[in-house]
Amino acid sequence: MKNHCRTLIAGAMAAAMVCAPATGAGPDPAEGPRVGWLWAIEPFDIHDPELHPRFGLPNTWGSDVGALRMSLGEREDEVILEFSFPTEPADRQGDNRILVTRPDIVLRRGEWRREFIDHREQHRGGAVSIDQWTLRIPGGLDAIATIGVAYSTYEGQRLAREHNRRQAQRRMEEAGAWVLPPFDSGQPYGDFEMPTLDHGIIRAQDFRGEVILIHNWASWCGPCERVYPLLRELEEQFADEGLVIIGVNFDESADVARRAAKEKGLSWPQIHAFSVSGPDLMDLWSTYSGLGTFPSSRFIDRDGNVSYERGLNTTRVERLLRRDAGRNPDMPQRN
Repeated sequence: MKNHCRTLIAGAMAAAMVCAPATGAGPDPAEGPRVGWLWAIEPFDIHDPELHPRFGLPNTWGSDVGALRMSLGEREDEVILEFSFPTEPADRQGDNRILVTRPDIVLRRGEWRREFIDHREQHRGGAVSIDQWTLRIPGGLDAIATIGVAYSTYEGQRLAREHNRRQAQRRMEEAGAWVLPPFDSGQPYGDFEMPTLDHGIIRAQDFRGEVILIHNWASWCGPCERVYPLLRELEEQFADEGLVIIGVNFDESADVARRAAKEKGLSWPQIHAFSVSGPDLMDLWSTYSGLGTFPSSRFIDRDGNVSYERGLNTTRVERLLRRDAGRNPDMPQRN
């Protein structure tokens, strides 16, 4: 059995720790919890008397990443986990610093679960950062086989996004669904050909040399209402300078989306996400394209690259339209 007791954390985290070996319940800890995540505390058997000699009292387990402390809550089904780890100094906070952590729970009946969290608190800053979770687990401690803690970094999150995108792309292609390319700031935006609500087709090649604004919205989205006047103003003011607006609507019904676009004066091409992907693939569509929150806007610049510009205002649009515009003397003008 692999020993999971390495270098103890010094300073504020130097507590009486019990070495926690990884056990075989659930996924093999050696393979990691999933893409983009690593074990901070590998899953261990909380009922092993050598690891948990005073059952029911606070206990602490450690690794070279951090320390896990477990205590009982006020209710029988309440378990409190507290994971502490050193805070990286500001001048050393790179892509490999801890960004997010989460507990991984395996029940005695073999079920592997992550979502028992009833309440979560984060305390970041100072010499030590602490993530605390209050868990509600039917059956309480007796139902638990193993507990572990996983963490991810900025680099890990990037790897996870790439992995999820590849999986989503594969499944979308197998289903023959339409999907917009992903948005990666500073990178060339992929080619696309998409059907629109008015039964037309829009293609990336039709807008070469222009600035494309892709905006997500839904008729039931309250905050979206505040954006429509600005979108109409931008379209009227900058269409002749090379601004193209493409809407992506997330209403379930195409008829509702079509009627809403007309009522709100959204006269530019509209892609209906549910129609192009199918309702069963919407999560995959959002995962691959990165479009799923609204209202939100992304820009493609004149060179066909995803812009770093975020947020929707006149200044940003003007900056994109007029930046290096001289390199595009043959830019097509819209009538």
